[in-house]
Amino acid sequence: MGWNSAGAYSKSSVDDLRETIGIPQFSGTNSEQWAFVFNGLIFQGGIITVPSATTVFDFHAPLTLQVLGVFIQPMTKGAAPGVTATTLDTFTVDHSGASHDCYWWAIGV
Repeated sequence: MGWNSAGAYSKSSVDDLRETIGIPQFSGTNSEQWAFVFNGLIFQGGIITVPSATTVFDFHAPLTLQVLGVFIQPMTKGAAPGVTATTLDTFTVDHSGASHDCYWWAIGV
């Protein structure tokens, strides 16, 4: 990095710098999970497979203060999973019927 660039004066990694300026970070075997920080809010989401049972899923970017919302959208018409509980590290999805893939996203601090 050249003169007058953030990297030259910071001990942070490139990923840390990307996170602080709001560039989405992708993870998972197929990059199916993402997260970014914007004005102190942590946005994250991805794709999960919801079985026909109550299931706990981990946030891949754990929150430190508060969960503001977790939203889930099934990829299959007629499926109706719902988020029933949250902690700073996890969210619980309740679903009956066949297993479905779902998109999810969350906001927190």
